[in-house]
Order: sequence, then structure tokens, then C-alpha cells
Amino acid sequence: MNSPVNITTLHTNLKTQLAAQFPTCNVDYYPRPGDKIKTPALLIDLDDIDSNDPDNNGAEQVEVTLRLNVYAVESYKDGKKLAVRNLAAAVMAFVRGKKWSCPVGAARVIGAYRDTFQGDPLEYECRRIEIEHDALLGTDVWIDNGDVPEEVNVSEQGNEPAPIVEAE
Repeated sequence: MNSPVNITTLHTNLKTQLAAQFPTCNVDYYPRPGDKIKTPALLIDLDDIDSNDPDNNGAEQVEVTLRLNVYAVESYKDGKKLAVRNLAAAVMAFVRGKKWSCPVGAARVIGAYRDTFQGDPLEYECRRIEIEHDALLGTDVWIDNGDVPEEVNVSEQGNEPAPIVEAE
């Protein structure tokens, strides 16, 4: 059985584990535009869901890459430029290889990049940490619960008989 990822559980577990590792940070996802936030902050955003399998994996699931951003945010004050870079580096080291207790592939760290938070570069200093996970979406039709699927997609095997190999 191929377990699909639950996007809500992924967010919840990522938030919980980041908060435990970085207790001085405000960890959340999807703040409303214009909201003031308590800094330092780590803000989670599932940016893209890219399909890796335009057909299917034989179980009627979609193989995807989940691209997440974790925004390391500090208020813009003297000395925070270095602090936000140190926070971003620490997040990169922490997330590498993590699965967040979810059925996803190990996190691949893509990088940490300059970014703006809510469009106001004069209020916040920000670094965007990109990570990726491979995952499956949708229910596996081959769930072993005693029910046999009524409809199954099969690939063409061809009409040629298998060659006979004689032993010497």
C-alpha cells in the first residue's frame, strides 16, 4: 500500500517540530497580508505541487513534488541582517532529511534566498528557505481491506510469446 500525504498533517507536523527546535520563534503558516507578526518568526508556505507522473503509478495516485517555503523573518533593526541569515542557516540544517512523521520523501534543501515579507522591505528582514518533498496524492486502489477493485488499468504486454531458453 502506498500511503498518500495529508497536506494538513504535513503543515501541522512541520509547524510543531520547527516550534520545538526554535522555541524563541513565532512559528505559523499563512499569515494574513498586513498582519503584524511577532519576530523572530518562521512562516510556512506550501508554494507548489508539481506532478512527477502524468500517467499514474499503477495505484491511481499522483506522484508529486511538494515545494515548501519557510520564511525566516526578523524585524528590521540594527544587527538583524546577520541574525536572519543565521536563523535561515539553522533552519536549513534542521530540515534536511526530515519527513515530519508523514509519508513523504526526505526533505531536500534547495537554498535560502533574499525575499520580502508582505511587501515591506523596510519593516522586516527576510530569508526564504526552499525545501522539497516527494509524495503521493490520492488513495491507493490496492488497499488491502479484502475488497477487490472492480476496474483496473493494465499496460500492454504485447502478443509475442516469451522466448524459450534451453539449458546447456
